[in-house]
Amino acid sequence: MIISVGVFVSCVAWSVLYHSIKWKLHLQAEWSCRLVTLCHAVIATGLSFLCSVMGPSPFTDPGGPVTPLQCVALVLSLGYFVFDTAWCLHHRTEGATMLAHHAVSLLALGRILAKGVSGTEAVAGIGQLECTNPLLQARWFLRSSGRKDSRWFVPVELGFMLSFFLMRIVGGAYLLRCTLAHPRPGLEAKLYAAAFYTLSWVFMVYILQYFLAKYLRFTNKAVAKE
Repeated sequence: MIISVGVFVSCVAWSVLYHSIKWKLHLQAEWSCRLVTLCHAVIATGLSFLCSVMGPSPFTDPGGPVTPLQCVALVLSLGYFVFDTAWCLHHRTEGATMLAHHAVSLLALGRILAKGVSGTEAVAGIGQLECTNPLLQARWFLRSSGRKDSRWFVPVELGFMLSFFLMRIVGGAYLLRCTLAHPRPGLEAKLYAAAFYTLSWVFMVYILQYFLAKYLRFTNKAVAKE
């Protein structure tokens, strides 16, 4: 019950932040939502780093009971994903892959909080996913504000691609290996880890296609707008 209330409060807090940004700064809906997404990414990454420093380590000791700090991180992120999923469904801005990512996030975080185990690897996974998000949002802000030809756009875009590969693909592979090889995490937690990594590869393929088309002229097809 306490966790459910916490998730509800978290969702309401993200919603209030969204509407406050939208009304006070007079921004369009997607600008406001992406600013909220940026806030969540920074906070979630910071909490993930703090959890890893305080222990237990997700690489050597996964599958243990959820600590109080991990619970805060999971509740905060689950509330955000509830808000963001509702926003995406209402505004119809995302495709099937992103919606699948949100669905897995809602299921995985909800089940981990309900069972009270595997918070270590879950919070580490959130950190790996969210630490690449600020550059993604910076790229979108530059492009949407008409600064696609500025000197900052290409470094930000390439920085996002590189960070995505290093954190989600390389780092994600190591975290997945540690989770699968350790006897403590249950089958359900291992399936969630595998699902997140698979989705990361789907996004990576999209990014590689874009990179090859734009920077290596590998294909004559038009470069995607996103």
